[in-house]
Amino acid sequence: MATLVLPEMKSADRRRVSGHPLVLLVDDYSVVREACALFCERSGFRVAQAGDGPEAVQKALLLRPAAIVLDLLLPTIPGWEVAMALRSDARTAKTPILATSGLHRTEGERKARAAGATHYLPKPFDGFTLVRRLREMLGI
Repeated sequence: MATLVLPEMKSADRRRVSGHPLVLLVDDYSVVREACALFCERSGFRVAQAGDGPEAVQKALLLRPAAIVLDLLLPTIPGWEVAMALRSDARTAKTPILATSGLHRTEGERKARAAGATHYLPKPFDGFTLVRRLREMLGI
């Protein structure tokens, strides 16, 4: 099991700029990230992206997104370990996490909840469902 090092980073809270919440999309498949980013941006969200666990932790701590969409099956460090690391840091402990996965729904949801994810969305999903879930999580 790889160990995550949570760096100390000083950054202004950039959750919202001009009323547009920032969403961090984490998936190892760039085509999935790009499709999700397109739906999110066209729905009024700002988007940052990460392709693996260490990059996700670093960007979450630096950018302090309003929400994180996190694939559970990432290379190097699984998404559930990323979620646990983010939950253990005061800067991201309360950030809503929407876990996604192609795992069997029951197994994926169990892993997501155990890691501290706010909600679980099984793959495949459509962009409209993704945006609706993000809005529900953020109360917008």
